[in-house]
Amino acid sequence: MTSSTPATFCVFVLRTRPPLAPAANGSQDSDIIIITAGARQHPGESRFDLIFRNARTFASIVPLLVALSSAALLLVVSNPMDILTAIAARLAT
Repeated sequence: MTSSTPATFCVFVLRTRPPLAPAANGSQDSDIIIITAGARQHPGESRFDLIFRNARTFASIVPLLVALSSAALLLVVSNPMDILTAIAARLAT
């Protein structure tokens, strides 16, 4: 991407359970993918349990998004953000 070439990006919000393929098609060849997918924490649910649930969600979407846009920058905006960013980075390699 040069300074005169506009970036292509996809904001990916998962509101339904996979299958993801139809929803992800719009992300192909994106330069930036913003992932906001993630479950809300239930009352009484530990942070660890929330991480486990969200990690399963990321495992179902990140590899597909990377396959469609292998050079894209992934921007994770989902809590707990620090851990989910690390999980997305591992899933993307």
